[in-house]
Amino acid sequence: MRKKHSGRPIELFYSYSHHDEEFRDGMEKALALLSREGLLNEWHDRKVLPGQGLNDEIKKHMDKSDILVFLFSNEFFVSDACIEEWEYAKELASKGKPIVRIPIIVRVCPWEDFLDGDNVLALPEDGQAIKRYQDQDVAWNQVYEGMKKVVENLRSTVRPKQDYLSSLTKTESVGKHREYIDLSDIFVFPKMTKLEDGDEDGIRLVTIDNLENLLSMDKVMIHGQETSGKTALAKFVYLTLIEDDRPVLLLNIPDTGQRVDDGYIRRNYEEQYSGDFEMWSRHDDKTLIIDDYQPSPRMFRLLEQIQDLFDRIIILMASDVFISYFKDEQRMADFDQLKIEPLSHAQQEILIRKRLASSDMSEPVTDAFVDQVENDVNAVIISNRIVPRYPFYVLSILQAYENYMPDNMIFTSSGHCYHALIVASLIRSGLSRSGGDLDSAFNFLEQLALRRFETAGREDQERFSFDEFKKHYKDRFPIRESVLTRLSAGPYSVIDDEGRFRINYVYFFFLGKVLASNKAKYADIISEMCEESHISINHLTLLFIIHHSSDSLIIEHILEQTSKSVIDTDVATLSPDQTRQFRNLVSVLPDDIATIAPVQEERQRERELKGDRDISEFDVEGEDVEGEAKEIFRVLKNNKVIGQVLRNKYGQLEKTKIETIVETIVDSALRLTNLVLSRDEVMTELAEIIAEVFNESDPDEIRKRIEFVMFGWTMMNLEQAVNAINVPEIREAVSSVVNRKRSAAYDLIGYFNRLHSASEISSRDRDELRRLLRKHNDVFVKKVLSLYTQQFLNTHASDPRVEQSIYDLLGVKRVPRLLRGL
Repeated sequence: MRKKHSGRPIELFYSYSHHDEEFRDGMEKALALLSREGLLNEWHDRKVLPGQGLNDEIKKHMDKSDILVFLFSNEFFVSDACIEEWEYAKELASKGKPIVRIPIIVRVCPWEDFLDGDNVLALPEDGQAIKRYQDQDVAWNQVYEGMKKVVENLRSTVRPKQDYLSSLTKTESVGKHREYIDLSDIFVFPKMTKLEDGDEDGIRLVTIDNLENLLSMDKVMIHGQETSGKTALAKFVYLTLIEDDRPVLLLNIPDTGQRVDDGYIRRNYEEQYSGDFEMWSRHDDKTLIIDDYQPSPRMFRLLEQIQDLFDRIIILMASDVFISYFKDEQRMADFDQLKIEPLSHAQQEILIRKRLASSDMSEPVTDAFVDQVENDVNAVIISNRIVPRYPFYVLSILQAYENYMPDNMIFTSSGHCYHALIVASLIRSGLSRSGGDLDSAFNFLEQLALRRFETAGREDQERFSFDEFKKHYKDRFPIRESVLTRLSAGPYSVIDDEGRFRINYVYFFFLGKVLASNKAKYADIISEMCEESHISINHLTLLFIIHHSSDSLIIEHILEQTSKSVIDTDVATLSPDQTRQFRNLVSVLPDDIATIAPVQEERQRERELKGDRDISEFDVEGEDVEGEAKEIFRVLKNNKVIGQVLRNKYGQLEKTKIETIVETIVDSALRLTNLVLSRDEVMTELAEIIAEVFNESDPDEIRKRIEFVMFGWTMMNLEQAVNAINVPEIREAVSSVVNRKRSAAYDLIGYFNRLHSASEISSRDRDELRRLLRKHNDVFVKKVLSLYTQQFLNTHASDPRVEQSIYDLLGVKRVPRLLRGL
């Protein structure tokens, strides 16, 4: 007796007129051997159970079948149901579903006219009707032989199932005019790091930032925070290997609901592929991807059993799972360990451009427009201190922008964006939009944030207990147990089992909300935060208090604190007398930095130099500093807060108030600049530090290093001020302040702001540059204006005629636009 086939049988569907039921019965008998060997599984409408919808069942089985058989006769052609099934089969084939349509000519009929050139092979041989055979066994044997070849061909031909591939390409990102956005349209390969032995320096950090490097490793564990992009990476690797015709299998342990046993791999294969598993398993260079890996003895046994089946194994898991179970697990010692890092600024720009391209926007996506959207995203993320710079959050921010702003992606209130992010997470965690669940969750999280704040770092307070907090909360407020469960369970939960907020922005959002809603009760706390805004937790909380508050007193308090910081220092004007100290350095800077590199290449280089922090962030903890250093930190932090006021609330402020805020920001930044430029004792201290650190005794060399530090400090403070006031809608107010102040420093900041807020450099910008070059004879101002403008042209596509006239104005050799890759 022949051995029964152990793989998934080929699914066959019968379409026929009930007048021809004798032929369907005859064909079943003819194919009985294939069915008995486990190669074929047949279905027809007589198998519909009572109570089941006939049409729904038929379509369901047609959808999952590999072979669709149609018993042709005149009775078939007059049946509306049969014709509908034939048309549905053609529709499935046109959509790329890998099905085989086989007409079986059972009675004499005009079947060739019906096919009308449709390229399908009819049985029996030569399309002769079975009814006309004197010995019908001969006809059915021809049908058997033909069907056997089709079955064997399907078994030997391994094909990924289109339905499964389609499920992987769908993302949670949606567009205004699209149900979802394909993964390929928005995927950016993440940066991953691993520690490995160095030659002399011990351990070194290695970066993996492309698929080729990842696939060069035979066994690798990848871990990252929740929503860091692990699942998107797993799907991308799988889909790329499929596209390259390389064998790969994807497992997702929690979502399968399957037993992890000897048949586990085969069952997953049959979900993902059509074709014989044994044939597939004999391929070389097979890759296994396991997403969301969870620790269990069965999974360890599974890995041991399949080591020889796969040439490459990639396992992805949450960082807390990795640290708790696998970091030092000896059974996984031969696996490389990679960590998914937040996106770099260069990667973030690529992601933003991809998302904008999929948004069906009415406005052109210029480089300057991308800059503005990028600035808005950075204002929400705040250098990973509030929101991790992972693709999920960047895309969620952009999606919130698109939902709030129908015509473009410029978003004026990041407070609304945080609200949208939180609501999206709560809904993804399973909370209902209706029934009060969201309101209940918001109130719970407000009270939780306040309680955690009240007990954090205070020796006179009892230790925080989440169980006690929940008990006390439920005594005061009604809340469903399912809501509490959703808040702390699953990948989109906002708190953990101990009541800690998983992401900073959720904590600061709700803490700021409860403090802003009860300003009178918490006035002392808010006042203390304003006075101690150099402390990170205070300035981050103030951001959210302002988001939730319409009270201008808080804004006034912060402005006052900023204005009185470094009050004894004059505002730097950057006059020739002030800038003469680094004039030698400026004179050796190049006159021409125009490049032949493409704009996008220059933009990427610029962002790589920028690193993972904004130049204006100066994100050093200021908790332990005192004296003048404390004042410096306070100015830097307050300017971030006040900049958010301009970004979020400019529409609620009078123009005079906007101008006051702009002047406060710029003056404070210029006072910081003057701390170095106007004090000889600082120069003396710098000289001593340089001499010691660099072992330098040459006075000229020390002076050069001091000039470099002074120049860097000056440019950093100018850029910090420009970033804080970089809101296109207040450009007129900035110009008004600049015209009133009439100093070189304000002229530079006004011009920088003009470029930052422009959609592209224009003839008016060129005319303003010409005016400033004529107005200021100082070599410092002229050099800074020239270099800043050239860098803008290097990184922004511009009108060729305007660009040429600017190069002529600066005396820079023209670089042909085509050579720059534009």
